[in-house]
Amino acid sequence: MDLRFYDYMATQMRDALIEAVATMKPVRMGGITVHSNDVTSHTYGPKVGQDGTPAGQPYDYTTQQISVVRFDDVSDPAQPKPLANWVIFGVHPEWVWGEEIINGDITHAVMRMLDRETGAVTLWSQRETGASGPHKDTRVHPPEARREFQESNFSGYDRAARLLVDTLKQALARIEQNRPEDPSQFAPLTTHFRVDAVSQRFAPPFTRPYPGVSNCNTDPLFTDLRLGLPILGFPDCFYDHNEVLTPLTEPLLAALPYSPTALRDQLIAAGVPVPHSYSATSLTAVEETAAVHLQVFRLGDIVATFCPCEQFTSQALNLASRLDRVAGNLWTGWDWMCVAEERGLIERDQRYAAHCARQKARYPAAFDQPIPGSLADPAKLARARAQIHNDAAGWEAIDYALYAESEPLDPALIKGNFTHEEFPAHGYGLVLAIGMANDYWGYVPEYREYRAHDHYRKALNGLGPHGADYLATRLARLAARLNGADVAMPFNPLDEVYQAESARAESLARTLGELARTYTALYDVSIPPDGGVPAITAQPAPTVPRFSAAVLDFIGGTPYLGAPVVRVERLLSGSVDDGVWETYGTQEGEVQLQVRFIEALGTLPLPPNPFASDIGVAFPDPAQLLAWRAGQFEWRWRASFEVFISELHDLGARPPATPLGTYRFVVEGHKRGLVGIEHYRLVSTPFEVVPWGGITVEDLRLEADGRVSARIGPVGEHRSFRNGMSTDAGTYEVPAGEPAYRIGPIDYPDSYDGGLNWIDPRRVLLRYGTDDRRVHQQYCNRCSFRPWADTAQVRTATLTVRRADGSVYTQPLHAQGDRWVSLVPIARGETAFVAAGGIVDEYGEFNAAASAALTRP
Repeated sequence: MDLRFYDYMATQMRDALIEAVATMKPVRMGGITVHSNDVTSHTYGPKVGQDGTPAGQPYDYTTQQISVVRFDDVSDPAQPKPLANWVIFGVHPEWVWGEEIINGDITHAVMRMLDRETGAVTLWSQRETGASGPHKDTRVHPPEARREFQESNFSGYDRAARLLVDTLKQALARIEQNRPEDPSQFAPLTTHFRVDAVSQRFAPPFTRPYPGVSNCNTDPLFTDLRLGLPILGFPDCFYDHNEVLTPLTEPLLAALPYSPTALRDQLIAAGVPVPHSYSATSLTAVEETAAVHLQVFRLGDIVATFCPCEQFTSQALNLASRLDRVAGNLWTGWDWMCVAEERGLIERDQRYAAHCARQKARYPAAFDQPIPGSLADPAKLARARAQIHNDAAGWEAIDYALYAESEPLDPALIKGNFTHEEFPAHGYGLVLAIGMANDYWGYVPEYREYRAHDHYRKALNGLGPHGADYLATRLARLAARLNGADVAMPFNPLDEVYQAESARAESLARTLGELARTYTALYDVSIPPDGGVPAITAQPAPTVPRFSAAVLDFIGGTPYLGAPVVRVERLLSGSVDDGVWETYGTQEGEVQLQVRFIEALGTLPLPPNPFASDIGVAFPDPAQLLAWRAGQFEWRWRASFEVFISELHDLGARPPATPLGTYRFVVEGHKRGLVGIEHYRLVSTPFEVVPWGGITVEDLRLEADGRVSARIGPVGEHRSFRNGMSTDAGTYEVPAGEPAYRIGPIDYPDSYDGGLNWIDPRRVLLRYGTDDRRVHQQYCNRCSFRPWADTAQVRTATLTVRRADGSVYTQPLHAQGDRWVSLVPIARGETAFVAAGGIVDEYGEFNAAASAALTRP
């Protein structure tokens, strides 16, 4: 832990709360949940269980939901004004990885768009982060939908944000119109609502009174004598050592007079609680406290449960079904056997008919997907379904404690995914199941996904096999109690004991806070001033055509004081010196920022270890380190602002093309001086955004009937590509003899020179395992930071004709196949050409160079 960062974050949160309290407004509030399946997919998808049965979940098994609670300022009741939008959407943050760019992620892109287009401030909370990630491949959407978002970087998250913001704006309109999409998940606008909250700490499950990690299944041990070792594969269960032991274990397994699995089953039948998993503690390594902190907030007819976990889809849906006002709709998890029944592959089991109907209604596309694993053994399928659907009630009972991590042989006795408990009489109009809150307890898959197979997310589950129900039951009961339910928390004799742990954690937090404050103050005194004087070292080019970037280099202060705030302003009226400027671009995705740190002479790789294979120790340049210590190291920053035409069109009040006009950079930051912190402000020289002049006129020729024709381009031909979205994906070259991939009729530039060193101009080609080029998709996810358009259509094409007497006239060209042809023939002796500016596309881009000329003989 870096105590300086601890102090920084605590200070920022304190200041934000103080400002929020000081600026409170009277509000009206309403909320809604709507369907949203545009940008995410399940993180690991279908799997095969260790017993061969279908496991994992379909790639479209996310909640497919986005929720928004709108708060409107009613200081003037006659004219409510948007004040804040609270967005709840679950997605793993894997859009931008290790890019060394000081910028936001998908959250910031959504906030930028939604803030501007609604006039409100956007807040974001997670939902099913544990099972939802950026969509990639053909997991949910076909290639032509262009939903490649995993590692899609900055331009990709702008595309995704546009889809989300469009959905959110429709949802906000539904709240205004009192028009729910799902009546069971809607809270109409109101100015009078009760606010209440509960915050409580619990002991972990009595059966596992510590936060665990690795969570090795014992099945491999009993089936083929493969012993998993916790911790060594952190966080996963470590099995690599078994490769060395295989020559010993295989003959031993063959020589044994009985099956280890049969022995285990006999022991269980005899009442011996043989565990199905085991773990090591992760306290202080993953979890910071041994107590589980749960919170529930009530806002009128809206309830928000806060899980200290990376929540899975099943838990989020289960909580909503427990706490809505619909009786009998309890969600217990994904069941592949429902799909098999629908296809006639297995007999229908009427016990699960209602769930299967709900599952098909919610996930119809998943019923067309291949079923993983085998359906051949009815006994194994019955066990799998019991793990999903059986009532989990009783797993926490003290007299069941020894058996809570040992699964009964009789499927009817298995404690399933969730306790069958609902609160329709004490439910809410809108339920928000929020994850990633409070002290972290890892990913928490439901029981079936915990038992069926070893995986990374299960390894990080700190609460054991029934962790999802542990959380869901407590959160649901806390929420129901806020609405009048008389229901007790599950009994755990350790709860009282762990209040001391809560006190320890609270004391530790306070102690760390005081240490951080003291240490930070001492550290601040010990570090030298920043070298140099804040100044612009390289101004942006005076003219910046579209499909390039304005770049600013400047000396600022240390990033330890926080990144400088860099914005781009546009001149609205008046002169450069005293005109009216508006903010046009911010660091929420539009202005990119890089800083040059002390350089490293090299990196010493760490020796082989089970934790990481690509981590090394960097050695700083001694000369630069000495310059820093002497107060002479200059912190050099670079900012870039791309001007372009967006492939996105519905951008609210903003046009898809960066407007022509005058712009400038404004930088505000802090520098460490000799006697304290100094503020600085830098303003660049203005730069003009102008159209791109790269349209070409090629092969101007005289047709047999005297008309003139030409090809308009440039048409791009591409033969070399990156072979995937990741930076190290390698190169794909179109084989000799195959045609290049063509982009046109006007192939806009993909990239530019002179910007941040992150830029990589290579296009990405995704072939999806087929030679059919109609399926292939091209991306350029590192060619630019913003979502540049690939191509455009010609809006006007004009031919200039000079008569023999020197006079000039023009006539339009019209499209005919892949050429542009004059309407009428030119006369003999007349000379024809396309003048500069004679071709203009739909966004105002043009040909800066005139074509060659021809004369009709």
